[in-house]
Amino acid sequence: MVDGGTGSQPLNDALAMIAPGTPLREGVDRILQAKHGALIVIGDDPAVLSICTGGFLLDAEYTHGPTCT
Repeated sequence: MVDGGTGSQPLNDALAMIAPGTPLREGVDRILQAKHGALIVIGDDPAVLSICTGGFLLDAEYTHGPTCT
């Protein structure tokens, strides 16, 4: 646990997903290095989709590694 057991499990799970060395963190670091910015929304349940407008959906499983050859 991130905070010694006093926080919520969803928060701890989210922090674990973006911890240094994880594939998602590497992606975020690349966005930061490019200095273009991005809004990343992870989830596709009705509550998430109800607040999303514009942009585009990526209907693909997350994979780590290069997408272009």
